[in-house]
Amino acid sequence: MLPEMSPNELFRLDDRVALIAGGGGAIGAAIGAAFVKAGAKVVLMGHSPSNTEAAAQRIGANSLAVVADATSEQECEAAVAQAVSRFGRLDIVVNAVGGGAGKVLHNAEEYPRDDWDWI
Repeated sequence: MLPEMSPNELFRLDDRVALIAGGGGAIGAAIGAAFVKAGAKVVLMGHSPSNTEAAAQRIGANSLAVVADATSEQECEAAVAQAVSRFGRLDIVVNAVGGGAGKVLHNAEEYPRDDWDWI
């Protein structure tokens, strides 16, 4: 039988670093705040400078705001480099990017590359 533990005791992310794409949005920022409460450091990556910076300020010292477009491979690579430069590692990547996915839904085995890259 497992010892009785609270969700906060079970879900610990001490010494982990997470990059959250879409981190300037409501869902991404909430994930970031929860990860910090669980002991992680977070990089909030978003396309809106004001939203991303505001979310990182609300979360506090264990966060970093990075302005980047998740549809750009180069900007994503730069965001990862900033995460590693600031926190020394990267353990977790969360995709919380919004943007109207319902406009480009396809069967998985038939997904066009351009739509896959966009989404």
